[in-house]
Amino acid sequence: MISTDKRRLQQVLLNIQSNALKFTEKGGEVTVFYSLYKLDGKSYCEIQVKDTGMGIKRKDKKKLFKLFGFVQSTEDINTRGIGLGLVISKKIVERFDGTIGFKSKWSKGSTFAFRMQLNQDLTDTFGNGDN
Repeated sequence: MISTDKRRLQQVLLNIQSNALKFTEKGGEVTVFYSLYKLDGKSYCEIQVKDTGMGIKRKDKKKLFKLFGFVQSTEDINTRGIGLGLVISKKIVERFDGTIGFKSKWSKGSTFAFRMQLNQDLTDTFGNGDN
């Protein structure tokens, strides 16, 4: 059995999945992988979201995880967001002693991955969370 702030984990996963779906054309794929493991006596969950979408150009990669970090090649697609999802996700993951990152190849797709420490009670930080 694992415990964590369920709402925060879901929020990060939803942000990443939403981006993957938004930038993957009809007929493409979005796949989610997860693993649970221990490292130095602490429990972690790692989740990867892989898509066959448009990918991210090398020059645009540094824009991600920054406030309002739209990439130029997607401005015409990104009409329903304000560019905060990855920034919020990064802050949440880091509060759980975790990391978040991605690999991407233009026109081939992207893989976003994050790792969060489990069994932490951060309700004082985030308010009343579900464990």
